[in-house]
Amino acid sequence: MSRRILIVVSNVDHYEADPSHPTGLWLSELTHACDIFEQHGLEQTIVSPAGGKSPLEPQSLKFPSYDASARSWHGDPVTGQNPGSAKATAAKVAALL
Repeated sequence: MSRRILIVVSNVDHYEADPSHPTGLWLSELTHACDIFEQHGLEQTIVSPAGGKSPLEPQSLKFPSYDASARSWHGDPVTGQNPGSAKATAAKVAALL
């Protein structure tokens, strides 16, 4: 039996108190964890409470957080872009309904 992990990511794209302030998933928090889980042979499923794509926190796409791990994942189905990436196929992406 394979070991499995369920990763829940955000669907929130702005702060409720200030809708003009964008927010979202801190990309490197996800990518570093998934890279380690993959190294240990864990089967990963990524979900979000509302289903669908998870917006990215704009600040997470800047130095120093936007590192090699984050760059290698940028554009997978979690963000709704480039669904054919190698990392996307490594992690099963599902949606909670």
